[in-house]
Amino acid sequence: MLQAEMEARPSLVIFYGSQTGNAQDVAERIGREAERRHLDATIISMDTYDPVQCKLKTFLLVTLIYATNIHMNIYIFVKKVEFSVN
Repeated sequence: MLQAEMEARPSLVIFYGSQTGNAQDVAERIGREAERRHLDATIISMDTYDPVQCKLKTFLLVTLIYATNIHMNIYIFVKKVEFSVN
């Protein structure tokens, strides 16, 4: 692939929230599929998102909820995203 084509590839940031690792596994599978479809996929734990360093326009959030404290992590992530947009 030419350098210009690589630079023009669309990108996808996939955030996941996981206590058991299941959401991370799903996010990684989505990332591999995105790469096969010629997207530059980046997979990040939603706990590590820093709105100052990473301005996002489009992203995917993967989370599997069946525990209690993951809800607070999602709330914090959404507030970070809202902060970065405003």
